[in-house]
Amino acid sequence: MEILSVVLLFVLMVAVGLELALDDFRRVAEAPRAVIVATLGQVTLLPFSIGALLYFGDFSPTLVAGAMIITVAPGAGVSNLFTLLAGANVALSVTLTAMGSLLAVFSIPILLSLGFDFLLGETMEISMPVLPMMSQLAGFVLVPIATGMWVRQRRPDVVDWLRPVLRWALVIGFIGIVVIATTTRGGDFEAVGDEIAPGFLLAFFWTVAAVVAGGVTAFFAAGRTEERFAIVIEFAAKNGTVAALVAIGSLERLDFALFSVLYPAVAYPIVGLAVWGYRRQGARKNTAAALG
Repeated sequence: MEILSVVLLFVLMVAVGLELALDDFRRVAEAPRAVIVATLGQVTLLPFSIGALLYFGDFSPTLVAGAMIITVAPGAGVSNLFTLLAGANVALSVTLTAMGSLLAVFSIPILLSLGFDFLLGETMEISMPVLPMMSQLAGFVLVPIATGMWVRQRRPDVVDWLRPVLRWALVIGFIGIVVIATTTRGGDFEAVGDEIAPGFLLAFFWTVAAVVAGGVTAFFAAGRTEERFAIVIEFAAKNGTVAALVAIGSLERLDFALFSVLYPAVAYPIVGLAVWGYRRQGARKNTAAALG
């Protein structure tokens, strides 16, 4: 099942690349403010917001640790899928995912050390799984997106033929990934079963706080709606696999990885509803413009 999810994610990211061209990234490079401010927001405002939530909330150390790890993890490749489905700025989303993944090598140890000391009163030495992180960035973001862009450049007729069914295929494929991820990994946490219900509740509050932090950052980072929405998605759609690597591989705590399993089952549907609302609002504006 895990192999199926890997293949499915790769194919879906190729589909993201089919909607991109080099000019899209040139436009992002010509206006770097959005990338700089959004990247800084993810390592400052987001950890501060989630830290406040965890400080004033009544959650177990296991969930607090897991939530902190998710918070400092980079954005997931699925954030690019969400952005594409919303019709927002995909090139900006991909750029933020890549920048966040590169910065995470340095930011995760610093932010986690500060968070563990402040919230849990613990000092931990954190070694980063650099090679797995970079392999994931290349294998699930850069390579498949570049492949899709190459296909679009060489065979635009094929892309035009696929476009009518592409979005539905993305929705179905993404649902499949979430279902596979939650069902195949959930059985590893039977020993902490009493943490599951509070974990889902924390995941809900975490997502709301991340969306608010993303919205505030987006307001100062960009002026266009499609750029702002891409930034909000990047804040809310975090890389649970990287979080699990840090929890299990670096900290050697399987229980700390519990939140990375529960989180997507709550956060991704919420982000999906936001995508639906964004598209619906855009459709209304287009209809009003056509009638006016």
